[in-house]
Amino acid sequence: MMEYLLFAIYIFLAYLIFQHVIGPILIYENEAAPFRYQFTLLDPESFMEDRNDVFRADHEKLLELGFRFVGSSKLARTNATMYFSLYSHDEKCIAATLVTGLSKLGEMNFLEITQVYSDKSILSVSNSPMISTYPAMKHKKAFRFPDIDDCGRLFELFELVRSRFSSNIEPLGFTIGKEFRAVENYLNEELRYLIENGYYSDSPENGEFKLTIKGAILFTWKNLWPWKNFVEVLERRAAIKAIS
Repeated sequence: MMEYLLFAIYIFLAYLIFQHVIGPILIYENEAAPFRYQFTLLDPESFMEDRNDVFRADHEKLLELGFRFVGSSKLARTNATMYFSLYSHDEKCIAATLVTGLSKLGEMNFLEITQVYSDKSILSVSNSPMISTYPAMKHKKAFRFPDIDDCGRLFELFELVRSRFSSNIEPLGFTIGKEFRAVENYLNEELRYLIENGYYSDSPENGEFKLTIKGAILFTWKNLWPWKNFVEVLERRAAIKAIS
């Protein structure tokens, strides 16, 4: 009996070692960020026809909440394609991004609600099922509520968090007609941050920035047991604390 137990333990340890060693190598070889983020707007009718019922229902709910539909686009990555629609609550200077992610693992939907301030600080609330991969920029506060499926309730939580963290700093809304340019600028700023902190190479290859070994290890390990579970607990606690 003990021999079988030890054999099972050895197999389990070998599996963990394989994931933690081979995983980063595969990610290092395949994952990359574009030299510059730049989106092409997609036809809104065709885009919405291709989305699932949950996405379309959330789209209608955002309109009911006072958001203005801006447009739709997609972001293709090595292991997934993210289809998203952008919205603006012009009165409250709040942005929302509704996302469907398609990968070999299946399909997922989530909503991110964001407010940017004049001092460049950012507040973000989402129901993304994915933990954060890399440390956020210092001027960004991000909270995740993965169990909240209703976008109306998520918007209420955003308002609550905003009331706790906002100050007299002026919120900045989108400039009409330049909404996607603002998103591109933010993603390019975030990419520069990741490069400066050693997660991506500072030398582009074939129009892309490759992950560094450091970036590949963190990318992989944070999505593996037991580290993923640990990060999940920490992020959930931070979100609960933000509304307590």
